[in-house]
Amino acid sequence: MDYLRQVFSGQMAASGLPQNYYDPSRSFAQNALDPAALQQAQGIAMGVGPGAMIGKGTAAPLFDLSNLAQRPDVPQVPIERMPPPAKGVPDWMRAQIENPATADQYKQVLQKGREVAGDTNALGWWNTFPLRDRYIGEMGGAAGDAAWRSDMNLLSATSPRHAFPPNIRQASYFGNTIAEGRPLPELVWQPNSTGSGGNWVPTTSAPPGYANFPLHIQNIQNLLEPGGTLSNAYPLSNPKPASMAQNLVGNWSVPTIDVRDLRAMGLTSKGGKALQSVDPASLYGYIETNFHQPLARELGLDPAQMQSSTWVGVPEYFGGADRSGTGSALSTLEDSIRRTAAARGLTPEQTLVRGWMRKEFPLLSTVPLGMLLGQGVDANQGSIQ
Repeated sequence: MDYLRQVFSGQMAASGLPQNYYDPSRSFAQNALDPAALQQAQGIAMGVGPGAMIGKGTAAPLFDLSNLAQRPDVPQVPIERMPPPAKGVPDWMRAQIENPATADQYKQVLQKGREVAGDTNALGWWNTFPLRDRYIGEMGGAAGDAAWRSDMNLLSATSPRHAFPPNIRQASYFGNTIAEGRPLPELVWQPNSTGSGGNWVPTTSAPPGYANFPLHIQNIQNLLEPGGTLSNAYPLSNPKPASMAQNLVGNWSVPTIDVRDLRAMGLTSKGGKALQSVDPASLYGYIETNFHQPLARELGLDPAQMQSSTWVGVPEYFGGADRSGTGSALSTLEDSIRRTAAARGLTPEQTLVRGWMRKEFPLLSTVPLGMLLGQGVDANQGSIQ
């Protein structure tokens, strides 16, 4: 039992298993690509209870991941940005963007990402067209394409301050809320105790394992259209999720500049603190035009491919941990689907269709050790953290 706890908590490798078989440090989706690995994973899981079967029902991957690094055949177009600040780009920003050391560090982080994840995951991170094929197969051409685009917008709306696994969980949670006709949590203004300023706060709490982040709720409210679909009509003052939505539907000509991307560049504020976001948003277009686009041309990559490679490379380069892992967006989604399938006693195929596409229940992003040890889970709540 102690051995199982260590294996499933990732504290030790399954050293008793043959080389290149089941690896508990890999995602379920990555293990599922190796039939021998999946067979071992199922054998271990069945030893602690049938409810923990990994990939129960099928070892077949849910998506064709063979050509992810090939850019989808869709128009590659710029998107509108705010004009630069009225006073011009500040000297502290211009100096960093024009400093060759900034590009040198970025290229080193990028190379780390390609080395640790492989180009399928690093350069093909954004490719969700195999998922689009599944939507169309389930719903038909026009309806499937529309549902896929709406869900990619939902992922972008719930992305701020999230690694990608909890991003998937949050998008699925709010998608289920909308699909069931329940209202989004209400936001109310809560002044600070000093009387100056305040914050928007939700009036209701999310189920355990999920979160009612005000920014996510506001993003969804801004994008929600009649019928429960979401547009990509972000205001110009919110460029990062607007770019992410474009990347997810195949427009890789624009970068998603977030905190990890800024860390890869090593950008700091005027006071020397590491930048957490592009603030003010009027600098986003300047960084995109004067850093990402010319560097991408130099490297022969799309800006989105370049940026996603640094996403993967940041923890390796800086020696830290990152909850997003090294898989592509689709392999990470499959990981969440397989974990949810194991918890609910469904097949991954059923969970993809019913949970993710039809939104009958929200996905889980992780499964606690207690469930793997046969202690069970409330399948009705779907709230594993």
